[in-house]
Amino acid sequence: LQTAKLCFDGVAHPEGGIPLIACEHWRETVNFLSDVRRETGFLRTEFPHVDFKYLVHDDDPIWSKYEDKFGDHTEYESIRESGDGIALEKRTRAAWKFVAERPEKSIAIVSHSA
Repeated sequence: LQTAKLCFDGVAHPEGGIPLIACEHWRETVNFLSDVRRETGFLRTEFPHVDFKYLVHDDDPIWSKYEDKFGDHTEYESIRESGDGIALEKRTRAAWKFVAERPEKSIAIVSHSA
């Protein structure tokens, strides 16, 4: 979100201009504590120009899934989602489906490298 803000500062707004849309499917793999996203309520406050209607959970549901499976970050320090090829493929397909169903003709997917 911070990268998108830098890229589209001044032209992005959910009520006009270029829409910035947060989508749970479009994010880095969730393996380590640093990959956990912040609560949606906090993100709405920090990034008021972003549309968060597609984040249906306040907490990070992907992290919660793997925390339930492996334990918290102090109990399990190895990869989580990257080792779950079936779930990762499912999320990837959902991400591309989300884009395919958007009404816009031009779409930028903003990311960053770690």
